[in-house]
Amino acid sequence: MPGFRIATHPGVLQNALVHSKSDLVVFRLFDFLHRRTPWHRRLWTIGTVLSLQEVVEYSRIRRESRTPADGLVYVCKAAKREVAHDPAAAAYIGEITAVLDRGDQMSADDENRLMHLSARVDERYLEVWAGAIELPDSPPVERTARSIASHLLDKGFSSDHLYRWLDAARHRPEVSHSDLIREGHEMCETTRSRRYDVLVPCFVPGIPTKLPPAVAWLSAELAAARIQEIVGDAKKPRHAGAFVVSVNERDPWAAVDAAGHLMARVAARVQVGRPGPDTVRTSGVAFVIGNNRTFRLDPPRRQLDIHSLYRQEKLFAVDPDDFPQLDDALELAAYLETGSPGAAVTGGWAAIEGLLMYPGERGHVIAADRLAAIVACSVGRAELTPLAHTHADMATDELATQLKALPAEASNYQRVLLAENFVRDGGVLVSASASDKAAFDRVAGIVSEPHAVLERVRTYVQDSLRRLYNQRNLVMHGGSFRSCALGATLRTTPPLVGAGLDRVVHAQLRRYETHTALELSARAHAELDLLKGAGAGRVVDLLGR
Repeated sequence: MPGFRIATHPGVLQNALVHSKSDLVVFRLFDFLHRRTPWHRRLWTIGTVLSLQEVVEYSRIRRESRTPADGLVYVCKAAKREVAHDPAAAAYIGEITAVLDRGDQMSADDENRLMHLSARVDERYLEVWAGAIELPDSPPVERTARSIASHLLDKGFSSDHLYRWLDAARHRPEVSHSDLIREGHEMCETTRSRRYDVLVPCFVPGIPTKLPPAVAWLSAELAAARIQEIVGDAKKPRHAGAFVVSVNERDPWAAVDAAGHLMARVAARVQVGRPGPDTVRTSGVAFVIGNNRTFRLDPPRRQLDIHSLYRQEKLFAVDPDDFPQLDDALELAAYLETGSPGAAVTGGWAAIEGLLMYPGERGHVIAADRLAAIVACSVGRAELTPLAHTHADMATDELATQLKALPAEASNYQRVLLAENFVRDGGVLVSASASDKAAFDRVAGIVSEPHAVLERVRTYVQDSLRRLYNQRNLVMHGGSFRSCALGATLRTTPPLVGAGLDRVVHAQLRRYETHTALELSARAHAELDLLKGAGAGRVVDLLGR
């Protein structure tokens, strides 16, 4: 692929930076599709097509259950904003906008019309984007990569499958970046959902009986024989039998994820339906019949990372009299990490609401906006941290000398402050990868136009957190786990919640200038507003040291 100069890992370059805009788009896709990408480089949004479908879903729920209109009005506004900047929706923007402008007055006929329009956008979505990135005035790198990645993930492909597909492109140098995106369109058209039979070795109490048609049980002997057929002489897991789960998915990794979610529901049933120590334990791997790969079967890992607990040596400092509200919130937030979808959205939202609502306050969605302000004020420092470390390791200029001269006990704040001042003076931080180069471009934008850029960040985070609130309402008040946006919500929101709670933990546990979550949010809102004028502070100072 023209412009791809890859060393040991996609995105790590040999002695040169990637300057091509198209190259940066592709390597941002790597960021968005990798499971362990840090929160500030992850994908925070859903795609345009799913956002229109989300509007229809909320409108139908409102008409049928007479729920408050706030959620519908907000998703209409968010969808309208995305459509306005999406080239793939340009041909239909007038018709789509006319429906979205109806807001909570949307009729059943409007809903059907919007569903049809979303299907029209979907038809050639990636084809249009393939042409758009070839234009001299193509959309910005971040918007382009975000739109492509979210569309593919919303279509039901797993991030593992998409990452491997993208990685394989480096072995085909004749394929251009626009060709690659067109290939993604072809993949959407030809790789339809199909049946996969996933074999899950496990230990269960007793012998499972009266199973549904999509699930079969194999004894230990039969399971061992089937695994032998699949992997041959490769190492095999211990087990007492295996479930064979039939699922309809786009790719094998998505099938294994679906089987894992089903096994988690089975384990929950056994735990409440068979009192005692008995439980269902998987062997940690799964096999797709017809595929000789051994797949890891991990519990859902949604990257709710709150590193301040470790950094401040407070992981085990559980004291009922020391910040009890914070401890309660962390316990509830933990469901976002590994809980079932219903437990994740309800527990995650309860944690946010418990920390960021005043007693007796109405309009609970405001808690999402308060956390969004905290996250927006965190992103600059989060972006600068790895860039400063890389510059210290790779550069030989004055900044690198200053960074290396910092004492071992120096705080991260001292490091990122030096880096921000360097960027403010026109310096360019050395990049080890295209991902770093794109991150530096984002940092430079924040430093030069802090109010405009961080307002956009706040809007994206607010959209994601409000979606969590709406999904919680669908689960709690509608008893439904079938929302079109539930999976995307659990893909995008937990890392943002973790980033916000991490700042709250840091603010409450530091030795000076401690703040409650509500005090920290008030500071964040004030500092974001001050960015408009002469009172603007440094990016790394917005939430304090």
